[in-house]
Amino acid sequence: MPVAVRLTRGVAATAPCDVAAGAWLAGRERGAYTTARTARAATAVFDLAAHINRLASSASIMGCTAAELVDPAVLRPAVVAALRAALAAPPGHPSTPRPEVRLTMLTTWTGPDAPATVSVHAAPLPPPPPPPVLCLAAGAPRANAAAKDSGWVTGRAGIEAARAAVGANEALLVDAAGRVVEGASSNFAAIDASGRLVTAGTGMLAGTVRGVLLSAAASRGVAVALEAPLLADAGGWQGAFVTSTSRLALPVDALLVPGEERGGGRDALRRIDLPSSACPLVALLVADVAAAVDAEAEAVAA
Repeated sequence: MPVAVRLTRGVAATAPCDVAAGAWLAGRERGAYTTARTARAATAVFDLAAHINRLASSASIMGCTAAELVDPAVLRPAVVAALRAALAAPPGHPSTPRPEVRLTMLTTWTGPDAPATVSVHAAPLPPPPPPPVLCLAAGAPRANAAAKDSGWVTGRAGIEAARAAVGANEALLVDAAGRVVEGASSNFAAIDASGRLVTAGTGMLAGTVRGVLLSAAASRGVAVALEAPLLADAGGWQGAFVTSTSRLALPVDALLVPGEERGGGRDALRRIDLPSSACPLVALLVADVAAAVDAEAEAVAA
């Protein structure tokens, strides 16, 4: 079972939690959040420094002025303490080796005199979805993607409902020019017909796993274009990925895109199959990203 930890003024309260991370966020005060994953049998957290920086920068963008939440150096001890408390009460049944954990961290503040809080939701890391992995082009880009605002969890409810209705793994946010800016809970990248890795460079929240994918591509001499992939070019792509904490670099097998408008209506969804599973470069980059998780994880065990 998931657990939730709330750290206020240095005191941690830990309790079982019977809801998933999304519902937990939706039921809490609005704040800055980030989602991380453990490594090395739940004793380390992948790219912890980046997650702490994201919490601090998001809180600042959202108008928080509390030094303990907007200064990464001041915030860090509280985050580490909350993580240790969460991982000391592992979700699920004990096993050897210990299963990895998905960690949702949230910082909240309600006023100048209210105590700042750091909360963590810990739950077993879900397994990768089986193929075929589908992505639905279902929404417009966020107004302020630079801040990881927990309000987005409820704001994207309609997009998530549309995604679930067609059995897609992710909903893609597409701008007015038909370019894929990001996923509702991920980043998106394609390998175009010339072998470049193409992914948005602006207008999205740059995730930690996206950074690992870019580094892996550079290490292999793959050209990178920081521009949002154009859906109209998808028929020529060699493959595509969504990247996120829980999915790492997940190959996409097909896109579901809106049909053409006809006389006030719209045709049914059109499916574009992608050869991701047959692309050697996709396989190499997926393996590189997975290997980097252990290498770039920071120990948090007490």
